Amino acid sequence: MRDSKGELASNGYGAHSPGGYSLLSGLVAEVVMTFIFLTIILGSTDRRALQGFAPIAIGLALTLIHLVSIPVTKSCVKKIDGESRIAESPVVE
Repeated sequence: MRDSKGELASNGYGAHSPGGYSLLSGLVAEVVMTFIFLTIILGSTDRRALQGFAPIAIGLALTLIHLVSIPVTKSCVKKIDGESRIAESPVVE
């Protein structure tokens, strides 16, 4: 089996993290970034929000979140839906 460090689409912690971040650091980063992303999604799609600006807010937030979290776990931020499973997270190996 090849080592996936530095390869495209390899996520993880420790040796698989671009910055060498630990499991706890990766988990905290993913949870915090996912919470921020969900808060922006819920806020921008609320009926009291300006209509038509949700895609701009969500897209800019996702870009910023990826720029912040790629050095930690190569970023696996996603919204929670019925199809998501904890095993798909890069911090669970």
